[in-house]
Amino acid sequence: MEKETIIIISSYPPKGTTHGMGVGGVASFAKNSMMPLTKNKKVIVLAEIIDKQETYQEEGITVVRCWKRNSFFVYWQLWKNVRNLDNNSDILFQFEFAQFGGLLVTSVLPILMVILRLNGYQVFTVIHQVVTDLKNLSGHLGLAKNSLRLKFFSLGLCLYFWLLSIVNTRIIVLGKEFSRRLINLGIPENKIKVILHGVDTQLQVVDKDYAREKIGISKKEKVILFFGFLTWY
Repeated sequence: MEKETIIIISSYPPKGTTHGMGVGGVASFAKNSMMPLTKNKKVIVLAEIIDKQETYQEEGITVVRCWKRNSFFVYWQLWKNVRNLDNNSDILFQFEFAQFGGLLVTSVLPILMVILRLNGYQVFTVIHQVVTDLKNLSGHLGLAKNSLRLKFFSLGLCLYFWLLSIVNTRIIVLGKEFSRRLINLGIPENKIKVILHGVDTQLQVVDKDYAREKIGISKKEKVILFFGFLTWY
């Protein structure tokens, strides 16, 4: 029996890597989360072009590098490639802001999703950040917390997330707090699925002496390492 096809639209790491340079922040997440799906589905990733347009097989996944970030033709490139594939496929977007381009390019994304739905595709989106109030980001944006521009952009974000929920079959978030924020916008709870963020267990342990040499720390120096991910949101 032939496997069902799922099409992933996402940033994706360079060939032969999981954590690579020159790609979006969701790239490694996309690859790690897609690997288990290859057991019972045919997985095709429509990824950004790094050096050239190309199609290749990697660990049971077909990678089609076909779109350019910040191009006004990015959604045409995606639509054209989706139509060349299995018409019965489900579509899964890995989404974070600026993945496809700037504000104007990102604002057009729901139109592509509407076109996909009208053509019979089931569309799902993993939203990697849910920011509904930009006050906590005011320093990052260089705006006063009580500025009208900040309030306007916050309202725009809320409308954008609400619109994504309308045009998608299901919204997937990586934490219960993100789900709560979407529900507070009036998005039905049954439209949201929480899948907690996974941890990559396949990372190779690096020898301590080699690590010191690599980053220029002598064997006599004492070192305290802090691990984490700190962002304004």
